[in-house]
Amino acid sequence: MSQVRTFAAWPNRIVIGQGSAQQLPDEIRLLKGTKAFFITDEFLRRTDLVAGLVQKVEEAGIAVQVFSEISPNPLDVEVEKAAAAINDFHPDVLVAVGGGSPIDAAKAANVVATHGGVAKDYWVLAGGSAKITGPLLPLIAIPTTSGTGSEVSSGSLVTDSKLHIKMSINVWRLVPAVSIIDPLMTVSMPPKLTAFTGMDALTHAIEAYVSNVFFVPSRGLALEAIRVISRSLRKAVYDGNNLQAREDMAVGSMTAGLGFVHTLLGLVHGMAHQLSTICNFPHGLANGMVLPVVMKYNMEIDPQPYADIAAAMGVNVHGLTPREAALRGIEEVIGLSKDVGLPQRLSEAGVKEEDIQPMVERALKDSITNFNPRRSTAEDVERLYRSIF
Repeated sequence: MSQVRTFAAWPNRIVIGQGSAQQLPDEIRLLKGTKAFFITDEFLRRTDLVAGLVQKVEEAGIAVQVFSEISPNPLDVEVEKAAAAINDFHPDVLVAVGGGSPIDAAKAANVVATHGGVAKDYWVLAGGSAKITGPLLPLIAIPTTSGTGSEVSSGSLVTDSKLHIKMSINVWRLVPAVSIIDPLMTVSMPPKLTAFTGMDALTHAIEAYVSNVFFVPSRGLALEAIRVISRSLRKAVYDGNNLQAREDMAVGSMTAGLGFVHTLLGLVHGMAHQLSTICNFPHGLANGMVLPVVMKYNMEIDPQPYADIAAAMGVNVHGLTPREAALRGIEEVIGLSKDVGLPQRLSEAGVKEEDIQPMVERALKDSITNFNPRRSTAEDVERLYRSIF
């Protein structure tokens, strides 16, 4: 008899299309909002993307306050400062504009503001999900990157500023009330950031497909995300004004997010998180560099899922064995990574040999590693890090 599982983290409302962000005042009104608290980062606050939205919301007669003290890997102290500002302003709607960092920070700040305490109180490994029992403020998420899927997911990653480890807060209540997917909000992304976030989205889709949590809808969503991202990422990197490629990437990232929110991720993320916290890697870069070696490691126990992934990426797998097809798929991932400019060696990106052992220890303790299809030892993880060092 199969295990009984509940899959509850579905998005509430998704608005997609070029110019859809301009509907923000209407979406706030639908939530009966009169005061909107924006969470973004300092760079975006100085751009027309955020300033234009703030102006439009204010012109609609809705009071606004903006908080922008969010780092690329958001810290617990920033979340707690945002929560204090929320409680001072007393908004009835939160609006997160940015990449995964502002959106994740907004989710965590929402929990702290409505439930009290500090961010660490709600860490999954400490049983924190059970403490998130009451209502949260409705959150509208507007991504400006195409990578994290945070705009439709139930998770939030926050870095412990003292221990330098990523804390996961994850419960269905964190799924944003509204997700606005507007490709025009992503056009200003530079090529490097487009590449990093695109490889992040591809990693989400691949890990969702092979996760040891089996959920048919998630697997279907993951394969579709792989198809869309594979055909569009190069175009988005090298022609940032290609609106069809931008829309494909925005929708592909969101679709990958819908997939992994239920099946979760795996060892790629477990290893990549440590590159972000110890070596300050951008999250998407870390995922993109680790992805091929973990794929090859996992396919040794079952190549068929990776053969499916190869087919979704457009590889001609006719007449190939599952193992041959899987290897071709991994080659395709490596080729895509090279084409969009990712470094292939950790040492090229600033990692030192003495960083490897602490990363191994933390990767094995990372809760996301538990959903990898293959159980890993310290020796396995060290070998994988060293294979790309």
